[in-house]
Amino acid sequence: MFKKIIKYIEIKSKRILETIIIKFLPKPKRSKIPLNEINKVLVFRLDERIGNGVMLLPLITAIRNSINTVELHVLIHQPVAELFTDTTNGLISKIWIYNQPYLIKRPWKMIHLFTKLKREKFDVIITSHNPDNFSFSQALLGRWCKGKRFVGFNWKNSSLFYDIAVTADLNKHYSDSMVDLWHIFDKSAIHKDFKLEISQHLKQSVKMKYPEADTGGVLLWLGAGKGGRKAIPNNLVFYILKFIQEQTKIPVMIATGPSDIETLNNYSKDIKDRTILWSGNLLDTAVFFSFFQVFISGDTGPLHIAVALNLHSLGIFFHTDIKRYGYNDGERHFSILFDKEKDDYKTLDEYLVKILKIKNQ
Repeated sequence: MFKKIIKYIEIKSKRILETIIIKFLPKPKRSKIPLNEINKVLVFRLDERIGNGVMLLPLITAIRNSINTVELHVLIHQPVAELFTDTTNGLISKIWIYNQPYLIKRPWKMIHLFTKLKREKFDVIITSHNPDNFSFSQALLGRWCKGKRFVGFNWKNSSLFYDIAVTADLNKHYSDSMVDLWHIFDKSAIHKDFKLEISQHLKQSVKMKYPEADTGGVLLWLGAGKGGRKAIPNNLVFYILKFIQEQTKIPVMIATGPSDIETLNNYSKDIKDRTILWSGNLLDTAVFFSFFQVFISGDTGPLHIAVALNLHSLGIFFHTDIKRYGYNDGERHFSILFDKEKDDYKTLDEYLVKILKIKNQ
């Protein structure tokens, strides 16, 4: 009850603050900037969701492809920032690390970070918050940095904060929607997947720390996501393992992250005994994934990392929007919305055969 009251007060306070700030905001600049006048761009996202961070890569790539010489800055949460630093090979000019828990406890450091960003004098600032939502804190940061143009998705009051509010097509894949934020400057920009590049040095380093990593074959990831709703259930894990065993001799490793220990208790002893509790940081996790040819998981951040590594992938969805977050290219990446119907098992079999056959070609 106490938590609900605190949450209610927080929501009300934000609304009051938002109303007050809107009254004093300068009017947005609705005109666009010609592409040849854009020299410095900031793309930022403040929340901690790993998958959404990784799905910014097509937007970042589109900006780089439009203006090869652009000074491209990215502000993003710490784990994804560290991942991008070591795997994007010059795509990004400067990566700014945002560590919210650390900065909230040290507000003077947060002020220092945001002041440094303001001094950069960006031509374009893009907030990459979700197309179907509005982040008051991200809107405030964008206005604080005072770029020549501030861009984000058109949602509720966002058009009062953004110079250019982009109408999102919610039928598109999430990463496609992100590229739309750049289309206003370059209509010819296309969605082009950018692959995370794992160096041999990184692979060697992870092998030394985690000898079990260099296994190859199939990785079945049990990560449940927030609230445990995205976990592949015990009976479906058994079904997948049995199917793979009948189709091929490819080794299968089962793993999950330390945040899913409680969810692991829902699995049978056989599954728990053979599951590796992976404790590496996000960069080491991406390197770990790169040792495999096939990746199977629910709709979690690791699935998006696996796709960015160009592994053969199968995403099993239960509740989330498969059109916006799934991958189906008919060759390497497949996703299924699983409702335990007979046709779902048939489709699952077809997708498993495809990714296993592709690997063996």
